[in-house]
Amino acid sequence: MSQSRVVLIVDDSPEDRELYRRYLRRDREYFYTLLEANLGGQGLELWQQHQPDAVLLDYRLPDLDGLEFLARLQSLTRQSYLPVIMVTGQGNEAIAVQAMKASAQDYLVKEQITPEGLQLAVNGAIETVQLRTQLQQRIERERLVSQITQKIHQTLDLAEILQTTVSEVRQFLQTDRVLIVRSQSDGWGTVTTESVVADYSLLSGSYHDPYLSEDYVEHFRQGLVTLNPDIYDASIAPDDVELLRKLQVRANLIVPILQNRQLWGMLIAHHCAAPRQWQPLEVDLLKELATQVGIALQQAELYQQAQNELAERRRVEAELRDSEERFRTSVENMLDCFGVYRAVRNERGEIVNFQVEYVNDAACLSNQMTCTQPSQGLDEFLPGYYDSTLFDEYCQVVETGQSLVKDSLVYEDDYGQQRLVRAFDIRVAKFGDGFVATWRDITDRKQVEQSLRQSEEFKRRILESSSDCIKLLDLNGQLLYINTGGLCLLEIDDFATYLNEDWTSFWQDDDRTRAEEAIVIAKTGELSRFQGFCPTAKGTPKWWDVAVTPILDTAGHVSQLLAISRDITERQQAEQERDRLLQLEQTARLEAERANRIKDEFLAVLSHELRSPLSPILGWTKLLQTRKFDETKMAEALATIERNAKLQTQLIDDLLDIAKILRGKLSIDAAPVNLAFVIESALDAVRTAAAAKSILLHPVLPNVGQVSGDSTRLQQIVWNLLANAIKFTPKGGRVETRLERVGEQARIIVSDTGKGINPEFLPHIFESFRQEDVSITRKYGGLGLGLAIVRQLVEAHGGTIAADSPGEGLGATFTVYLPLLDVEPEIEQTEELPQQALDLTGIRVLTVDDRPDVRELLTELLALYGAEILTVASAAEVLANLESFQPDVLVSDIGMPEVDGYTLLQQIRTLPPEKGGQIPAIALTAYAREDDRQRAIASGYQRHVTKPLEPEQLVKAVVELARGKRLLNK
Repeated sequence: MSQSRVVLIVDDSPEDRELYRRYLRRDREYFYTLLEANLGGQGLELWQQHQPDAVLLDYRLPDLDGLEFLARLQSLTRQSYLPVIMVTGQGNEAIAVQAMKASAQDYLVKEQITPEGLQLAVNGAIETVQLRTQLQQRIERERLVSQITQKIHQTLDLAEILQTTVSEVRQFLQTDRVLIVRSQSDGWGTVTTESVVADYSLLSGSYHDPYLSEDYVEHFRQGLVTLNPDIYDASIAPDDVELLRKLQVRANLIVPILQNRQLWGMLIAHHCAAPRQWQPLEVDLLKELATQVGIALQQAELYQQAQNELAERRRVEAELRDSEERFRTSVENMLDCFGVYRAVRNERGEIVNFQVEYVNDAACLSNQMTCTQPSQGLDEFLPGYYDSTLFDEYCQVVETGQSLVKDSLVYEDDYGQQRLVRAFDIRVAKFGDGFVATWRDITDRKQVEQSLRQSEEFKRRILESSSDCIKLLDLNGQLLYINTGGLCLLEIDDFATYLNEDWTSFWQDDDRTRAEEAIVIAKTGELSRFQGFCPTAKGTPKWWDVAVTPILDTAGHVSQLLAISRDITERQQAEQERDRLLQLEQTARLEAERANRIKDEFLAVLSHELRSPLSPILGWTKLLQTRKFDETKMAEALATIERNAKLQTQLIDDLLDIAKILRGKLSIDAAPVNLAFVIESALDAVRTAAAAKSILLHPVLPNVGQVSGDSTRLQQIVWNLLANAIKFTPKGGRVETRLERVGEQARIIVSDTGKGINPEFLPHIFESFRQEDVSITRKYGGLGLGLAIVRQLVEAHGGTIAADSPGEGLGATFTVYLPLLDVEPEIEQTEELPQQALDLTGIRVLTVDDRPDVRELLTELLALYGAEILTVASAAEVLANLESFQPDVLVSDIGMPEVDGYTLLQQIRTLPPEKGGQIPAIALTAYAREDDRQRAIASGYQRHVTKPLEPEQLVKAVVELARGKRLLNK
């Protein structure tokens, strides 16, 4: 099988490169992978990427000559020998010499190259470089091993040995990082020594390496080596590849370090810049150095052990030498009393006294006597000890060997010229045929303790009587004590369940953070205060004013913390109530200001909208009174007057409707209604307005069923939506009306292609008196009541309404949902009287109104339809002409001077039928509220017709009442 070799051809001549390819591929012993470059710089880049086995280099290149190429390549590789064959167009010995000096291995003339000659030159260059490199590496390896071995024999400094090892190995391997790692737990190691080039980071301290995990440890314990030429060659798990990538490792070589056949750590080489084929020579070097490091470790361990043993021996000897001196010095200078006593026995061996062998100066001073030679008996040193129990207790110590301890002995004896009662702390132990004793005068301490007990009792009574919550904390914030008042405030029945609890855990969120900060500040010796909310143990909400103060020990260090909490719940609640009332007042003021602003805007708009229709009405009326016009102009003038009069009527109706809504007086006469007919009627009412603007009305009105509602109010809803759509849609636009059934509801959708709705105004679209544009330059008129009335009417029918618009200029859509009745859809028949039925011929009508213009209008109108009419100006005239005229129907104004329409009809109803007491009556009035209609019907009127007058409406009412009367008379 042919061996593989990589050859880089650097030549700017394509013909020459093709010639070299043919010659090399004739070689049956080797398979060549050929890399080509026509520039020197490109060739250097290919060398760095592929590390070829040999280079065919043309001496003359466009960007640099062959000698420059060799110089740069040598700086990149840092190798003394390069597998480069210089090729020139013509022989030149000077160039050949320079090339060989620059580390090239051979020199060829292009005209003289043969296939065999080229193959021999390439293979010879490769083998020559390999042999020279191996020789140099072996020499360097032997030098390195010798140097490190010599270092191990010369010094016992392990750190110096390890540092020399990693530095020299990195230089020898020409790699990026070499380190010695002490293995720890699974996957972790401690870097003891490291050498790394400047381009890569140190791994000092503990770090994680997949090759330190338990999966590899047994492998390393056997002394086996692990090497990876490239971590991306798919032989390593993806997680391990990612970990090595973070360590900047591309190739690695790991050799175990064994000490006494146990795995101590690893000698690791990292190649970071690119993949690397580790050579056997390099592996052998690291294995041998790892062995030397193991020897150095064992040697250092033995040296350290010997040093420790020597230091311990010296320490013990020094302690033994100093022990007696320290004992003597300490006894002579100790503040406690010390004495050595020997038992004095009688002939029966019984102890009868103790001889003082030694007492220190403190004992003499305590007994207020001068120390003499240690020959006196204990009875002379302490005359009163026989009378106490001390003698018997000393004897028991000597006879039994059991030590004696008295923490608080009260002893009375003669001290100098005084007889005193004093307190002692005594320790007695057997010593030979006697004992040693130490004792301390604790009289002052006992007096202080008594004072402290009294002081503590005083403080305790102060704490227990305090109404504040007082807590004692340790430096970790754990509860040690709570006073009685605090237990009551916190509603704690048993403090034991809270002992050693973390005080900050009682606080929540930001208050807990403030409590923790207060403890931190108090631990520094400073007072800290904060206010926060913390419920009691039983959940009662409470606010607290808290002060945390440090408690110092005798050395001035903070030993404990005192937290004093005052219940400020009532004050906090009062402040919250004050803030709440202030907020309510501010909200109310803002709402009042907003209402006033809306009212002012509304009044300005109302004034404008009421005056605007009057201008053409009065203007045309004046012109008609003063000038003569042809029939066409006359018809236009009358149509203008009628249109503006209806507009003003609509404004007044909207005002009346909104007033009913605000007072809750809006009435709905509910009955089954077919929505398709209602919508069609509303469409009929707006067709003229739509046609005037060339707006296409597109209705889709299937019969979806019936709803329970007032047909007039439902028509008003649809009419308002349609009128708005037409008003805000430009000429040539489109208004679509759809009726759909959605479950148990009817859905009415009115959409247009008009100006749309500003998203900021959309939430206020259904509010009363609100208009998007209230400026004097506004383009569209109106009071801003229509949609508010629509919403109230929809909700009065149990439905909902919503508005939507993609934005200004993109049209708007209004959607109404109304509940359907659970009945089959029916075709509703209208009961409209045919036009020819509005005939008043033979009907006598008596009308009364205090205004002459109205009386004249009524006379002309009713006479036009064929009625026999009598018009009067007051209630008195009605009563005077009622019996003689015998009218079929009475049409009466309500608001008249002296006697109003209600009183008039009451007087008529008191008359007998033959005098007109049962005459059908129509109330014709400008009082148009629902309350006014109900009052008129309750007063005896059969119909309520509002001003301004719709002629056909009044004529229809007269016809219906007249027919009804005739049916009754029959």
